[in-house]
Amino acid sequence: MRLLEQITDPAEFMTKARSVPPTGPAFDAEVIREADRLEIWATESGDRAADYIEFRLVLGERIIAKRRLEEY
Repeated sequence: MRLLEQITDPAEFMTKARSVPPTGPAFDAEVIREADRLEIWATESGDRAADYIEFRLVLGERIIAKRRLEEY
């Protein structure tokens, strides 16, 4: 997996984290407010797993929520 994007601006990651599939994870606003960033991870062509993109809400070094969208 590789990190595609890390968003630290609160307004920007609130918008992205609330957007609905297939462009976003549709996290609840109250969970988003707890995070200090949104990370977007994706599988690579060499990965053995099925293709997916994973949205992670992170506070410090702790993942507080994540949502996976298969075969992006």
